[in-house]
Amino acid sequence: MIDRLPLRKGAKIVVFGDSLTSDPQSWAVILREMLAMRRGAEEISLTISAVGGETTTHGLVRFGEIANAQPDWILFLFGTNDARTQGPHPTKTLVHHEETARNVAELRQRVSRETKARSVWITPPAVNESQVAAHPGLARFGVRFRNDDLERVAKIVRDGDEAVIDVFAALGSPPALDLMVDGLHFTLEGQKRMALEVIRGWSKLK
Repeated sequence: MIDRLPLRKGAKIVVFGDSLTSDPQSWAVILREMLAMRRGAEEISLTISAVGGETTTHGLVRFGEIANAQPDWILFLFGTNDARTQGPHPTKTLVHHEETARNVAELRQRVSRETKARSVWITPPAVNESQVAAHPGLARFGVRFRNDDLERVAKIVRDGDEAVIDVFAALGSPPALDLMVDGLHFTLEGQKRMALEVIRGWSKLK
């Protein structure tokens, strides 16, 4: 499937996201290593631009640096933190879903206006709600996630015209055995599954 990815020689890829992507053993790192192993002679570069805790609003702020790099492909995995809530009795998500939709639409327009890149959007995956709520590090700050809210973000991502890889559906709700004790981030095995889903979906594009 790596051999079938629609990448020309010297292609520049940017992966844009949050902590699901910034992990030192993330799916994006795995993808980069596999590209180097299978297609190293083609001088394909993959840059990871990911910041833990960011929402799609932060993505709008940072997008200029991506546009300036003029990549051939941009892979987006954004929106998980939009669905985050704070406190024991939250009344809203960190970013309202209508604002998420506007942010995603704006990011898509900026790709078309400011770059010549093709983009692939990856839906945020589901979480284990009870593990998130019980984790001391997250509970200390009142962090919670509901899969209904994440599904709403996933639907926003699915509704665009660009290529979409639906890991929310592919990995299940919640993902079976591949989450860390915080119920949010993936183990190495989970990151491998993420990488596989991205490669599988991307390899089908022309």
